Amino acid sequence: MWRAESLDLNMAKLISSHDHISACFPLDTYPRPAEKSQYEGSRSLWSALDDDIITTEQAREIAIRCHERQIQHQQRWVNHYQNRLIYERAMLDESGGVVTRTQDFEPGGQV
Repeated sequence: MWRAESLDLNMAKLISSHDHISACFPLDTYPRPAEKSQYEGSRSLWSALDDDIITTEQAREIAIRCHERQIQHQQRWVNHYQNRLIYERAMLDESGGVVTRTQDFEPGGQV
């Protein structure tokens, strides 16, 4: 959604209201008029958009960078779990395998 060419302020605020991304917006990087909030601590993208601290393009860049980092992190866990399953299956095969692989299930039967 963040990559949509039709992204405007309303769409960005709608997406960010469900996205739950927060960031710090220091004055030296995100300058703003004196009448706007001068708070530099962590705030949501929605709040930063609503207070005109960032533009929709800046929100898009922040969100995409955040999501790409999260995808990479989750992909490392997927790889870890896949490797762990391969390892566990190899250990089971080495010790005789899983009973269900060597014997068929029969209704009312016992293993």
